[in-house]
Amino acid sequence: MANVTTDRLYVPDLNADEQGTLDALWTQLKAKTPRNRIRAAYYDGKNAVRDLGISTPPSFRRIATVLGWSAKAVDILNRRCNLDGFVVPGVADTSDIDRLWTENYLDTEASQAGVSSLIHAAAFLVVTQGDEQAGEPPVLITAKDALSGTGIWDRRRRALSSFLSIIDTNEDSDPTEFVMYLPGENVQAVRRASGGGWTVTRRTHAYGMPVEPLVYQPRLGRPFGSSRISRPVMSLHDSALRTVIRSEVTAEFFSAPQRVLLGADEKAFKNADGTVKTAWQAILGRVWAIPDDEQAPNPRAEIREFTQANQQPHVDQLRAWAALFAGETSIPVTSLGISTDANPTSAEAYSASREDLVSEAEGTIDAWKPAWRRTMLNAVRMLNATETVPGGFETLQGDFRDPRYGSRAQVTDAAVKTIQTFPWMAQSELGLELFGFDPSFLDRARVELRRQRGSGVLEVLRAASQRQAAPTAPAAEVGMTGGGPAGA
Repeated sequence: MANVTTDRLYVPDLNADEQGTLDALWTQLKAKTPRNRIRAAYYDGKNAVRDLGISTPPSFRRIATVLGWSAKAVDILNRRCNLDGFVVPGVADTSDIDRLWTENYLDTEASQAGVSSLIHAAAFLVVTQGDEQAGEPPVLITAKDALSGTGIWDRRRRALSSFLSIIDTNEDSDPTEFVMYLPGENVQAVRRASGGGWTVTRRTHAYGMPVEPLVYQPRLGRPFGSSRISRPVMSLHDSALRTVIRSEVTAEFFSAPQRVLLGADEKAFKNADGTVKTAWQAILGRVWAIPDDEQAPNPRAEIREFTQANQQPHVDQLRAWAALFAGETSIPVTSLGISTDANPTSAEAYSASREDLVSEAEGTIDAWKPAWRRTMLNAVRMLNATETVPGGFETLQGDFRDPRYGSRAQVTDAAVKTIQTFPWMAQSELGLELFGFDPSFLDRARVELRRQRGSGVLEVLRAASQRQAAPTAPAAEVGMTGGGPAGA
């Protein structure tokens, strides 16, 4: 969403309470938008560096230099907060969950919602009934970022009391369509093409407030949390970027060594036709042949070269900013492109360097789990058109990947070690889930496992059937139980 320009969203067809709620929501969205746009610019690498006006020459102040540290701070944490699906212990039929997950592309949408939550401190998960005639699934689970949506928090209920979602804007960035979510009611307003007013549509439902905030680092007094791109992060980002620019300036001067020619007249800087040589012709001249002039006060010209500035101070300063940035964001300094280790990192050192990041990811997942759980329960209710969730679904929980293992290889290694410790898991479907396979692979594996088990049962039944069909030997040949040969 672009800059917000309208002072007030006045919709005549709203009643006094609805208009009052809309005013509060719109005022809050306008107040938060400028700061949220700044943080989005840091993530996108579009922020303008704050020039101190000291060491950067005017000709270098328009240099297009960017730094991706703020985006790295967001992405590296989000990659350890992976929602792989939902589990309902004790419930065999979870087809509703699978359908909602697939039809709403939550395998990718969940990650995108996480990025927006980390950038702006909060994103919002909205559950609505879809328009099946238009090709939509029966239930839509969509995510809104803080640039196009905002809500009012009810501290007693620990939930949103209202939410405003901006759907569309005009060329002046003024809203032309929005939806205001209230408990049990959705109010949609669309500005008429003539610009003469609004068309309001109300839809009532029995699902309460179908919007949940996905919050990063919530705390008392700040229920919508704090941005991952905090003020310290932005300050360190700016400082590091200025260091990079200063190193660029130094490199430019280093590429053109400064020399001074003593005792030469202006003929040394002219071509054969009398025209003055360009600066680059003078700089790139490999050999300057200037004859001696015995009649001149200085018979022989002399060239000297100034020592160039060293880049090492800039490198050392960038390392210092990287260390401070890593400490502020709990990410390894090597992830910022600054390596201080000459030798390969051991497995223990690798794990220790990411301990703070893992703890941060665990806290983030704990804050996101309730929102995802309530969102999916609302979606299940809408899908079944019931006011209550189906029996047994009260145990539904989000299935987040273990944040200690960022890659599939690490997950597999941990699964192997777990099964070695608990061998019985190798014979269960739970053992397959430890390896972090995607749901489609698990479904195929379960079908194959059942097929193989079924084949084993058939082999046993076939063998038993063959034994029953074989002719029975006479008692005299096989002997009697408890005595000698028959007839003895």
